[in-house]
Amino acid sequence: MLFKIRHTTPEPVIYRMLNDELIHFLEASINATRFSKGMFSDSLKETIWSNSKTKDAFKALWDTIRPLDVTERQRLHDEIESKQDLPIRLTDRSSTLPDVNDDFRNAIKTLTGHLFSATSKLTGIEAASGQTVKQHYDSFINENGKVCCACGSKEITEHRTGITIEEQWRGPYDHYLAHKHYPYYGTHPENLIPCCDVCNSKAKHEKDLIHSDEAQTTRRLAFYPTIEAGHPCVEFKVEFGATSLKAYVELSSNLPDTSEKLETWDTIYSIKSRISGKFSDLMTILDTDCSKPESLDQLRANLNREAETLAPVPRSEPYHFWKHKLYTWLAALGDPDLKHIYNALLARRDDAAAMRVYGLD
Repeated sequence: MLFKIRHTTPEPVIYRMLNDELIHFLEASINATRFSKGMFSDSLKETIWSNSKTKDAFKALWDTIRPLDVTERQRLHDEIESKQDLPIRLTDRSSTLPDVNDDFRNAIKTLTGHLFSATSKLTGIEAASGQTVKQHYDSFINENGKVCCACGSKEITEHRTGITIEEQWRGPYDHYLAHKHYPYYGTHPENLIPCCDVCNSKAKHEKDLIHSDEAQTTRRLAFYPTIEAGHPCVEFKVEFGATSLKAYVELSSNLPDTSEKLETWDTIYSIKSRISGKFSDLMTILDTDCSKPESLDQLRANLNREAETLAPVPRSEPYHFWKHKLYTWLAALGDPDLKHIYNALLARRDDAAAMRVYGLD
């Protein structure tokens, strides 16, 4: 994660309730002899029992539990209930994950997928939680801004004026520990991170955050975004070539664990390549943001102006953080290097073929 999620951010109450309901159901299953309405909590039993698809998904999980003896049922419950601390799973490679059989795993994957996408929208669930999913998403934006905490390059959703919260388009929640690999965390509120569609469905998708191999034998560390983030360890610089300039992201830390988390962040979200790709036409971006400077001194002054303007608001708009880092670095260059950039800007202005693509005709 580039930015921390602020500790004042409300949790998604509706997913907390559904996650608690799953654990309640597993506890009720330990000594149950048949699938019944009594296996559900008082606050949600009527809604779940009256919704056939949700009830059927719980029944399918029960069908994997029913043949087991009490000892194994207790063990499965304990495996899930005792391993709810997600931050420790990301920041301590010795922490263990739930050990469950394949049938149970497949059934809980189907169940939590349905709870996340469908049951959460039921009127009875919303009434019991006192919050809708869209209301939580709106409260997340109110605390953290609309820019994606994972990359800083996209908005997590597009807000429209004159539209109620329930009518707004909602961006995605990233299952930080992917649902494919960790289905028992499918409705865990600490595992659901609002993010942009690129991070969620293109860059990360179903990548395994805490294992670096398909066999899941090699653990790796990752940032948990309410605790720490990568932005203090980021530099955005320019490589000087004979005939070109290339912007590149540098992630570094003197702490081995932090270095590993930075590498995980980049591997999962393709941070370096995405940000460098955005600034591949560096000259046009610089010339526009720096108001077409007419001298070397004016370029330096305008770089300082842009860096100072963006410093207090790095999360206010996409790429503000990255531009702040880049312009701060450029403004500190010595005259010979900055003159190299200034000359490249002048040459780019005269390149009609390169500039044609940006016009209206």
